[in-house]
Amino acid sequence: MLRRFIYLNTTAVRQYTSILDNGLMTSSVVTEKIDSTRGGKGNLKVIEGQVGKSTGSENMTTRSDTDEARFDRLVQAAKEYPKQLGWINVRDPETDLSHVVVSAIVSWECEVWVPPVAQLFSRASGVSDALGMLGAFVPAARAMGQELTGFPSEEQIGALQKFTSESAGKLVLVGDDGSTEWKITGSLDGEFLDGELDGRAIVVGKVKKVVPKDAWQSIIAMPGLNIVSRAKRRAQERTAPAPGQEDNYVKGPALVLDVLAVYL
Repeated sequence: MLRRFIYLNTTAVRQYTSILDNGLMTSSVVTEKIDSTRGGKGNLKVIEGQVGKSTGSENMTTRSDTDEARFDRLVQAAKEYPKQLGWINVRDPETDLSHVVVSAIVSWECEVWVPPVAQLFSRASGVSDALGMLGAFVPAARAMGQELTGFPSEEQIGALQKFTSESAGKLVLVGDDGSTEWKITGSLDGEFLDGELDGRAIVVGKVKKVVPKDAWQSIIAMPGLNIVSRAKRRAQERTAPAPGQEDNYVKGPALVLDVLAVYL
């Protein structure tokens, strides 16, 4: 199958395939040998046959290894040794994910999107630049004696700037399917993104966390973003979000993934 990658974490792919290949392969050499024989018929007492001289040539081709080819080798290995690699091809989520554990690798075709709250604080939204301008304007205006009714305090602006700085370059993916309550989610590094995360796609990732049924996973407290403390994340999991805030959470059963690839 020819894949069109929307997201491919090449760092993780190289780590996995270096284990499979006993080291990271950067290139391979393919040698093609062409033989030909020249000669005539000979008669040496008892033995009669063709006597000749072998000539030939060699064609050598060097092929560079690519991250896409490495991923393909990983998938082929998973087809042959799914149990050894802890690989789960999800076809029936209710059955296939019923006993999933941390560190398993799942591959699931589902609907994927980036939640609005994650889009808001992504680098492309421009929020970080706007906060920077606001952070410069507010103290300057107040220093000149201006009354700024309704503006956030410098402390609040600083907290938001810290939030956007720590989440810069990160996106959060959510995936689900209408046939099941199961969902997947995980933070993505914008460096490896090449397309829009909106629609049906295959997601491959390593399980970092299993969110139980009816527990809640805050999108902005996603492991890897390091924005909310561990204690606060745990408290949020046990408490239903306030009315109107449900879209900022993923409700279990769900898997938090270290996303390796998203492709068509």
